[in-house]
Amino acid sequence: METGIQFSADFPNWKNAKHLSISGNEDPAQVIQLLQTATEKLDEMIEFYLKKMGSLQAIDSLISEAIASYKKGDMKSAVAVLKGTGAMGKAIKPIAESNPKWQAKEQKEMTQFLKAYATHKFMQGIGLPLTYGALK
Repeated sequence: METGIQFSADFPNWKNAKHLSISGNEDPAQVIQLLQTATEKLDEMIEFYLKKMGSLQAIDSLISEAIASYKKGDMKSAVAVLKGTGAMGKAIKPIAESNPKWQAKEQKEMTQFLKAYATHKFMQGIGLPLTYGALK
């Protein structure tokens, strides 16, 4: 049996198959790249389903502002985006509380997920690709 890493997903909106043979001489960057590309479509699908829950326009606008501030050397807005505080917290709250069937626990989990979305988008915007799996 061949030693390696295999990843396969076969869903209606997400099909992906990746394989990397392992000999013991792999550059860690190869493995990281495989894992990152394996989840690319998943990242897109997460955004797609979040947008079905409600408009992310306010969150996306704050992320864009934070990226611009970061590139000018101002870390204050970047920290607020990454922590989900201030205006970002106010933008996240209505979406996290949008489903009347959700109890406090589910709302808290959705808040955490929206913070992860903001972190993911911010990191992409400053040129540091990051998948949701790396946000745990």
